[in-house]
Amino acid sequence: MFNSNGAFIDSISYTIDEDEHQKIGSYGKVFPIVDRVNKRMLVSYGRQYRITESTIFEVFANEGGSLKTLSSIKVEGIDDHFRVRYGRMLENGDILMYLEQFEDPGGYPPKANLKWWCWILLDGSKLNIVSSTKDEANVSNQLILYPNPTTNNISIAKLDAPAAVTITNINGQVLKQLSNIEYEVNISDLPAGMYIFDITNKTISERHKVVKVRE
Repeated sequence: MFNSNGAFIDSISYTIDEDEHQKIGSYGKVFPIVDRVNKRMLVSYGRQYRITESTIFEVFANEGGSLKTLSSIKVEGIDDHFRVRYGRMLENGDILMYLEQFEDPGGYPPKANLKWWCWILLDGSKLNIVSSTKDEANVSNQLILYPNPTTNNISIAKLDAPAAVTITNINGQVLKQLSNIEYEVNISDLPAGMYIFDITNKTISERHKVVKVRE
C-alpha cells in the first residue's frame, strides 16, 4: 500500500498452507481491503471447508509482523453458501461488499449455479475495524429513508419542509442535485450500488446511505 506520493504505508500477506488448502474442499477466496480510516492494509478470507458446513468470513490486519483477526462472521445454517466478489471500505469505515449466493460451489461455469446476488453494507465499528466514534455524527439524524435497500424509489419520513437532495456515489461523484423534495426520490435511472444522500433545508442537514438493488 502506497500513498498518493508513492511512499510506502503498509503491506499484508496471507499464506494458505498445504493442510489448510486440503481442508477447503468447497472453496476459499482471499482478497485485500484498503483501510481508509487507519491507513493500513487488511485481508479478508471467505471460505467453506465442506458443503455441509456454514460459510465463514474473516478480516485480518498486520500487527507486529503477524496476522491479527479483527472480525469473524459465520453464516447461520448450512443451506446458504456465499462468495465475496468485491469489497471496499468507505471513508467512514463501513465496508461495502458484493455477495453471491450459490447452491454448489463446485459448479462450472461459476455463475451456472448462482441463486442471487446483492450488495451489503457492514458496520466497520461492529467488525472491530474502526472506532465506534465514527457514527457520532449520525446519532442526531431524525429522517428515516425507506425502503433501504430499494429498487426504484426512496421515501423520506419526518421531513418537515421541502428539501434539497444531493446524491453522490461512493467515489464522491455528484450524480443528482434535486430541489423541493417533499417525500420521495426516484433513483430508477441509477445502476445498482451504494449511494450517499445529503438532505438539507432550513432546519435539517443530514447524510444517509442508500443501497439500490436490481429488480
